[in-house]
Amino acid sequence: MEKFKEHSVEHSTDDDLIARGIEHAIEEQRQIDHGVARIIASQLHSGQRSALYEFTSTGSISRPDLFFDELGVDYKTLDDEARWNIDALMVYALGRIQDQDTDPKQDWSRLWGESERHDDRCAACMEHLANPHAIGCPLEYAEEY
Repeated sequence: MEKFKEHSVEHSTDDDLIARGIEHAIEEQRQIDHGVARIIASQLHSGQRSALYEFTSTGSISRPDLFFDELGVDYKTLDDEARWNIDALMVYALGRIQDQDTDPKQDWSRLWGESERHDDRCAACMEHLANPHAIGCPLEYAEEY
């Protein structure tokens, strides 16, 4: 985990945002955030027909088999940091699939890095607390969240 701390905070690159996002997820024992997953996929997709491109553009995981196949391409030849990124994205995607949350996401294009980590947003659907929960949000009918 120390290797993630060497990234700059002042002038964040996508690699810095990914590293910090993975570091925070490890520290907090959770999956990476939506925005971090989007950055990782944006670095790995092979073009507009790929499942990773579809995910980067819309947040959809409509073709899980292809999504995971694309993540596994050349995995063994990659450096440790690239494998960490892929592993984090795989865990994230598996969580979404397990939750049957594979549809496109509203306002997906606004997410980048951990920008969606705000106390004023629902942790499950990312809707602002002043708005109703997104359709299908598990906290939609909860009294407190």
